Amino acid sequence: AAGAASVSGMMVTSSESETGTERAPTFPVRHFVQWSMLAAYVTALMLATTAHLSHDIASVPMLWIGPLVGFLIAYALAFSPWRDLARTPARWLQLMLTPLAIASSRNDLPVVLPTIVLIGLHLLTGAVVTLVAVTQLSALRGDQRHLGTYNIALAFGGALGGFFVAILAPQFIPVLVEYPLLLLAGLWAGVRGPSWRTGVFFAACCVLWLDSATQIARTGTSIFRARSFFGAYNVRRADGQHLLYHGTTLPGPQHRAVNLRRRALSYYLANGPLGRLMHVLDSTQPEARRVLVVGLGTGAMSCTMRADDHLTFLEIDPLVVSIAKDTALFTYLLDCAPKAEIIVGDARVSMRQLRSRQY
Repeated sequence: AAGAASVSGMMVTSSESETGTERAPTFPVRHFVQWSMLAAYVTALMLATTAHLSHDIASVPMLWIGPLVGFLIAYALAFSPWRDLARTPARWLQLMLTPLAIASSRNDLPVVLPTIVLIGLHLLTGAVVTLVAVTQLSALRGDQRHLGTYNIALAFGGALGGFFVAILAPQFIPVLVEYPLLLLAGLWAGVRGPSWRTGVFFAACCVLWLDSATQIARTGTSIFRARSFFGAYNVRRADGQHLLYHGTTLPGPQHRAVNLRRRALSYYLANGPLGRLMHVLDSTQPEARRVLVVGLGTGAMSCTMRADDHLTFLEIDPLVVSIAKDTALFTYLLDCAPKAEIIVGDARVSMRQLRSRQY
């Protein structure tokens, strides 16, 4: 249909042909930019919502389906006969939900909400903000002669939004801030009048500044921040320990005191499940073992093994390897497994390549 509309838009009427007034339609460059930016925004918001949910709320399989469903429903409503009916309620919902979503994304709510409630809040907010943006995109569609160009702009904008969130942001922004910033951008674009927009902008700056201060006060001083395609990492110093945060996951804190550095913490405590399992294996397998570990973290698991065990770690993210090997941050590998083999890559592929070995 889009192709047919595009072709018909480029054709001239018989009367134009007969009178010699043939003229191609003007290419809408300004409209193309508007269409592309709106399409980029909604795609970036969908991906940022997915990243926030899976990185900071819950690492649940198939959770990415939720933002995608909200994105598709918003598009279906925006290009349906109910577009005008949905626009006003969506704008009011955006004004109510956006502050809640931003506050909860930064852990600034006065109460702790259950995980399922947080997931529902962010899915609903993402869908509502997307609906507001897409109804505007639908309203700007304009002349059917440019329908082909319109569809190209949507495709181009979608690719642009995906490139920003998945490729560009991890290279230049060390923390996951795209989600709250995109929500603020949608709120700023949705309000009417320059004074209101200025107020929203300054309020957003104050909220983010106060959030940074409270985050430092709550979780200690940040000594390292970095980000890769696979997520954002933050090493903090608190109570004599270094703690690596990957979103809300704590892969393996470490005491900094020399006499406590070899003591694995968190999931790897000697009296925890893994520690008890290794105690049983030590008593039944006195000889040296070849141990394959999927996921490196800070290398804390190496301190649950014996000195003569041969360890092989499979880790997909090179940034995690550099963090674990940086002795200014963590010394588990240096103290407990200096000869450990680390293979960087997808563990499924690596295990197929290691089939000839026995672990």
